[in-house]
Amino acid sequence: QTIIDIGNDIALTQANIITYINNGLQVTLLGEKVNDQGMDWEKVIAPDGKEGWVAARFLSVINP
Repeated sequence: QTIIDIGNDIALTQANIITYINNGLQVTLLGEKVNDQGMDWEKVIAPDGKEGWVAARFLSVINP
């Protein structure tokens, strides 16, 4: 089981984990993307309603 942490700051050295998402749960992409420290990040809303940044490598797009 993969746990993804959503941080409130995209810099890994400065991020505070605000929630965890189990592998397979859906998040909503907010359309904001950045590259920081050589890693791509996406801003998302978690199932619990919290907003934050997730490393894009942990995300996959599903079509309804």
